[in-house]
Amino acid sequence: MTLIELPSGAKVEMRGLTGKEAKVLTDKDAFKNGTFLEKLLNGCTLSVVDPGPYVGIQVGGSFDWANALQGDRFFAFMMVRVLTFGSEFVFKIQCQEEGCRERFEYQIDLLKDLPVKRLSDEDRAIFASGK
Repeated sequence: MTLIELPSGAKVEMRGLTGKEAKVLTDKDAFKNGTFLEKLLNGCTLSVVDPGPYVGIQVGGSFDWANALQGDRFFAFMMVRVLTFGSEFVFKIQCQEEGCRERFEYQIDLLKDLPVKRLSDEDRAIFASGK
C-alpha cells in the first residue's frame, strides 16, 4: 500500500490491481454504464488519510470516486497503473509524415514526465464549499 496525494490535496492509501480489479477491465457493462473507473479505483483505494476538500469523507473511511474531481480520478488511475506495472510506460507511435509511416517505440516515466497541476487554494475552497 502506498500513500497517494491527489492534485486536490486529498490523501489516500492505494494499492495496485489484483485479480478482482483486473476483471473490471473486462466488464463490458461497467464500460457501457460508465462505472468502470469508479469500480477500479474503489477496489484499489484502501483508506482515506486526509479528505482534503471533500466534505463528508471521513479519515480511515472509503473515498467516493463517483463524485471526485476529474483531475483526481485521472491521477489516481495513473497511480494504480504505476503501482501495478511500474512507472515506465512503453508504447509505439507512427510517424505522421506522408511517405514515412515508420513506427517508433516511445517511452515515458509516468512519475517524472507527466506534469501534475495541483488544485489552487482558491479553487479548493470553492469546491469544498459546494458552489
